[in-house]
Amino acid sequence: VWQVAGTIDNAFLAAVLALFLALGIVFIVTRLPRELAPLARFRDAGSIGRRLLGTPAEGLTPPQPADVPPLTRREWGNTGLVVLVTQALRVTFAAALIGLFFVVFGILTMRPETVAAWTTEAPRILATFTLFGNEAVVTEELLRVALFLAGFSGFYFTIYVVTEATFRREFFEDVEDDMRQAFAVRATYTAHRG
Repeated sequence: VWQVAGTIDNAFLAAVLALFLALGIVFIVTRLPRELAPLARFRDAGSIGRRLLGTPAEGLTPPQPADVPPLTRREWGNTGLVVLVTQALRVTFAAALIGLFFVVFGILTMRPETVAAWTTEAPRILATFTLFGNEAVVTEELLRVALFLAGFSGFYFTIYVVTEATFRREFFEDVEDDMRQAFAVRATYTAHRG
């Protein structure tokens, strides 16, 4: 990783990070229909009514599920976009924390001699300061490696969230509740409007 990410050109590093991002989005988007379709279906009017509490539609009579028109293509797109952006923000936050960890860890543990040995080039020192009585060094290579590992970790985290059932359930749970409530309000609104 140090030899590849520590010496990679900025344009190629950006391309690799964009590749991780694009593949992560593809993984999330391919799972969205399976995750969202059950949320738009209700057993009975009571299950819709329970979701109306605390919303502007709370006082309206919930419709029977058979009376609710299916979501339009645009509504599916909007719903998918909401979930995609929500999950992307969560993954980005997790990746940023991982990247920050690697920067701090690298400052505490990576000496310039080690960076030079691992990258086979003299490190480009960006900052030097004293920390706990020791010299701490921030190198360009450290930042590149931390950024690369953060991007890869975000990609891996995305795949894990999408494919592992328990983690997926925990990761999507609050989004599912919000989407289910939105679908219930939409069902009630469209039934009363029509």
